[in-house]
Amino acid sequence: MDKIFVWVGNQFGERMKMNDAHVDQLAERFIQEDKSGRKFQPNQIIKIQQGNEDATFKSYFPKWK
Repeated sequence: MDKIFVWVGNQFGERMKMNDAHVDQLAERFIQEDKSGRKFQPNQIIKIQQGNEDATFKSYFPKWK
């Protein structure tokens, strides 16, 4: 099952006052522009704040320490 991770850096979050509505807008834009034909459900959109990356997110980046 496909997921969308929206990673929010600390500076971006502070500057843009990133909240769940912004995350939803970014994910929706990605879905609209995605040409692969994949389908996403709202519960597959995951906001990740810098410094709070979990093991699932990190597993997509093999060199992450």
